[in-house]
Amino acid sequence: MVDALRRDPLLLRLTTVSALLYLSTGLIGGVATLYKVDALRLTPGQLGLIQALGSVGVAAGAVAARALSARWSGPRIMAAACAVFALGGAALPAARGQGFELVALLAAGAALQDAAGTVFGVHQRAMMQSRVELAVLGRVSAAFAFVAAAATLLGFLMSGLFGTWGGVLLPLWAGVAGSLAAAVAFEVRPFAPRRPVRRTLEGE
Repeated sequence: MVDALRRDPLLLRLTTVSALLYLSTGLIGGVATLYKVDALRLTPGQLGLIQALGSVGVAAGAVAARALSARWSGPRIMAAACAVFALGGAALPAARGQGFELVALLAAGAALQDAAGTVFGVHQRAMMQSRVELAVLGRVSAAFAFVAAAATLLGFLMSGLFGTWGGVLLPLWAGVAGSLAAAVAFEVRPFAPRRPVRRTLEGE
């Protein structure tokens, strides 16, 4: 399947950008809870409230994904989703204060990330399905899943290393930068015309 991705410019680019976003997710996620507890002094109740309020973003993203598809192309939507994910991620290292204002800011950031992640995932799968014939869709999907898992794991490992070496804020801002880089990667270079991955990829 590596050869298949190399032969299809859009799939290769989609895989690369997706890996960068999942890497950024791992960078932020690896130290997010530590920063909230150690630096921001959030209580367990506040952490739970932030997670609960932030999860509203999943539902909002699901609703927005369909509406956005009527206005923008898939690559443009996914670029915007990466940018919004970065904005939501920046809320954590930029957070100041305490009490209700702090919880509201972090909940808003989490909601933005969840909404953007949902929109990105919906259009990632739609774009992949539009490029791949049904006969090989399972294998290509498995390759995408492997890349996502590997990139996220690498992000977690890098988060720990960066946090140990340069402090907890370093991996948080690195994750924000990586998400912005993913957005730029979609925008600065146009995708090639559609060229489906056919059954010949199975060796036939």
